[in-house]
Amino acid sequence: MTTDFQPIRTETATDLGTEFKHLPLWKMRLGLLVRGLRSSWAMFSENPIGLLGLGVIGFFALMTIVHPILMKTVWEPRIYDPVVGFD
Repeated sequence: MTTDFQPIRTETATDLGTEFKHLPLWKMRLGLLVRGLRSSWAMFSENPIGLLGLGVIGFFALMTIVHPILMKTVWEPRIYDPVVGFD
């Protein structure tokens, strides 16, 4: 893994011959976020029950996205609408 602050050798070097690269704050924060997500995912993916739970959550998220699409295209609202539909 690399860090964001790599010493850079330049021709107009200071006495030590290195300068530190200055990054914008948003790039540093984005790099820290990505590094944190990678380490969290590595720890999380070791547990099979955690992956199963993530799959269940993903399935319910998919159902919440697909339901309005199905109501407008395939399903009949008189039957399948959660408020006014009938069994």
